[in-house]
Amino acid sequence: MNHRFGAFEIDDRLLELRRNGKAAFVQARVLDTILFLIRHRDEVVSKAALIDGPWGGTAVGDAALSQAIRSARKVLSAAGEPPAIATIRGRGFRFVRPITVQPEEGNSTAGARPPLFGRARELDVLDQAFARAKDRRGGLVVVRGAAGIGKTRLVEAFAERLKASGAKVLWGHCWPEGRTPALWPWSEALGDLQPDLFEGWRSGGGPPAADSVARLLFRLEESRPVVVVIEDLHWADDQTLRLLRFLRGPIAQSRVLLIGTCRPGSSGRRGRRSRWLLPEGGAGVDVLRLESISSEAVDDWLTATFGRCFPGQVISFVEDATDNHPVLLRSLLARLPRSWQGECPDRIGWCYGRLPAWLESDARSRLKGLPRATRDALATAAVAGREFSLDVLAGIEGWRDSLQAMTVLEPALIAELLEPASDWLMRLRFSDGLVRQTLYRGLRLQRRLEIQARLHAVLANERPRPVMRLLSR
Repeated sequence: MNHRFGAFEIDDRLLELRRNGKAAFVQARVLDTILFLIRHRDEVVSKAALIDGPWGGTAVGDAALSQAIRSARKVLSAAGEPPAIATIRGRGFRFVRPITVQPEEGNSTAGARPPLFGRARELDVLDQAFARAKDRRGGLVVVRGAAGIGKTRLVEAFAERLKASGAKVLWGHCWPEGRTPALWPWSEALGDLQPDLFEGWRSGGGPPAADSVARLLFRLEESRPVVVVIEDLHWADDQTLRLLRFLRGPIAQSRVLLIGTCRPGSSGRRGRRSRWLLPEGGAGVDVLRLESISSEAVDDWLTATFGRCFPGQVISFVEDATDNHPVLLRSLLARLPRSWQGECPDRIGWCYGRLPAWLESDARSRLKGLPRATRDALATAAVAGREFSLDVLAGIEGWRDSLQAMTVLEPALIAELLEPASDWLMRLRFSDGLVRQTLYRGLRLQRRLEIQARLHAVLANERPRPVMRLLSR
């Protein structure tokens, strides 16, 4: 459903905040916090309720909650409009703006925590890392994956599994450049446990010594295992990343497990620095790469959503529409009525609707630094499919051979937008289905049809015909 207040509108289905009809950037956790306050707008929401709600019951300090509320107020600020979130001293927070709720038809799961399908292997990797940490062989796990692929949801599910073990789970979050000072995620995760460690730094003094942070972790792990999660490391400042690298050594013989999440190929100054400051392997470091979920997981998701099994052609249709990307799949299923029986609606209206703005913005930022010829070739390849042959792409573009195709696409391989589909480099695939969907949806209909006509001609070993002649048949 849509929640409207003043110049703002929140779309539960697309998980999108819009201001005056235009999508506004907001971090996922902040949006979850706003939605939680809106749903409980008739009551005062305590800090404990926020932890149990959008934070999923994980241990967070006052600094994390305060930062989320400040960010929510900032993103909801508008000239001439009253504040949206009020602080009720000593009790909590309340959403105080009048709201108009517009229900939407469909199989909406808005407000529910996204389901987790197809991540058994990844959870097993995290379980093994925690088992080693319990045996005093602590380490670092870096969870890498594209925006919306499910990094946070995976770690949240892992944290839920840890509750029975008695482990202490601490969370810190990196923010886009300029929004928080250096070392903010460490202060967020550890500051409430030893306030004097970060007090001087917060008041303008120097940062805490790295060994002081290590000693705090050692004191904590004396009573029970400790898991520290630092999210969005692609936005991390240099000092945060250097401290992460330093701690790998001291925690190697402790009951401390560090988990960091990040996006591959991030743009911007901090994103470029994180690529060489962030540990990418070696002793005590596991790199867990999240990709699109499997066909079996898509099948399970459909069955759980609609309470029935679907034939293979329906599964294939859904996979083609979403590239098995969890956020795209969730958005697509939310648009379908609960009575859906597997019939295939119009492809253009159903499969290729508007992407959530924050996802599309991330995909376009990854494409921004590529040469124009590479971007154009990627758009052509997006029409050919998630996986494509260099020979076929060369035929569509009218290039000499596959070597020229590889030369044009090399920057995309370096940027991790493409990867070999097998040991044979003659076939490539998009490493992130979201990028392919963004490229595809960015093409005009006639351009798509032109590429499709050339594709069919190349596959049939025919001379490409003008698209208008093809349409007139």
